[in-house]
Amino acid sequence: MADDNLGTITDPVAINRDINLETQAMLKQWLEQVMPETRWTEGEFATCMYTLTPDRDFIIDYHPAHPRVLIGAGFSGHGFKFSTLIGRILSDLAMAGRTDYPIEPFHLERFR
Repeated sequence: MADDNLGTITDPVAINRDINLETQAMLKQWLEQVMPETRWTEGEFATCMYTLTPDRDFIIDYHPAHPRVLIGAGFSGHGFKFSTLIGRILSDLAMAGRTDYPIEPFHLERFR
């Protein structure tokens, strides 16, 4: 199922992991144009999944039914840029029960 705002919605069991040869050829052609020195092999392709919240912002919060469980999710394709900070925040919350960073915009209650 596709949603214009969220991409293709699927699950890890149902996702088609076959490599799309048309897409592979387009990517190879593009890479050869922008990086002509690149050595290209088919072994570099993989089907990947990512999580995305409805508002496209992260979730950083305690689980509402299990207060000893922390949630850090919804990082989509850009979460890696924040991994060090998110790790610090989750560590603060796990060890001290609080953080000095302003994480209220990322709480689960925004979806209620």
